[in-house]
Amino acid sequence: MAFKDWYRGLLRFLPKSMLKQFSIDEHSKNFPELNFFDKTTRKQLEQLIGTRINNIAHFEQAMTHRSFQQVLKPAGIEATSNERLEFLGDSVIGLIISDYLFNFFPSADEGQLTKMRSQLVNRNALANVAKQIGLKQFIRISNAAAREFDKSGDTIISDAFEALIAAIYFDSGIEKAVAFTYRTVIPLLEQNDAMADNNYKSQLLELAQGKHKQPPKYNVISENGPPHAKIFTVGVYSNDVLIGSGDGKNKKEAEQNAAKNAVENFYK
Repeated sequence: MAFKDWYRGLLRFLPKSMLKQFSIDEHSKNFPELNFFDKTTRKQLEQLIGTRINNIAHFEQAMTHRSFQQVLKPAGIEATSNERLEFLGDSVIGLIISDYLFNFFPSADEGQLTKMRSQLVNRNALANVAKQIGLKQFIRISNAAAREFDKSGDTIISDAFEALIAAIYFDSGIEKAVAFTYRTVIPLLEQNDAMADNNYKSQLLELAQGKHKQPPKYNVISENGPPHAKIFTVGVYSNDVLIGSGDGKNKKEAEQNAAKNAVENFYK
């Protein structure tokens, strides 16, 4: 079922006073054409997604990083970033992957299915997929943000990938979104490294509760470096005993590294 058909069917359940607000004709106004994809780029993008593009504006917005809005504004072009499409794409890809896992792993329980889905649609996994298919060349980003790409590139490119899923969904329907997701994301199931459980905090939680009957605790040991490039050192404790430590650019990354240190050494 195409999005437009589903959308119109949904309208039957809305109060008449809301019908104008949710008119499908109003939908196109949310996607003004920016005209920065020429014919060659459009053809390359069609080859990438494996289907003909009906409305290039969907994909122009999907590839517009929020930093690029400041590039377009001086030229009098009001552009919307891909953040809203990323929000939708996150749900679309989550549904597609959940449906696939539910049907192809009938003996897996809820916990196993949840873990597999998380490993397929997490930021690192989607960033790797996006890099493999060459999505970066289509992303419109400011020069300043491009210089920081090495630090935040995984977030930028994984967000763009989710936005691309939403653009395909809007432009060609759920079937094309499913086909693209199957072709790009599902192969991760066959890559052992991609499907390895790298959530060391989760692993450590299970180990600590099994051995000590209580969850581990994380504390920041130190913060070093300038405000824009701090390095955090976090210690993880079980029964008030330090069992691991790790560094990171933020507390979350440091906690994961501390948990990894504990899993690989204290609980080996």
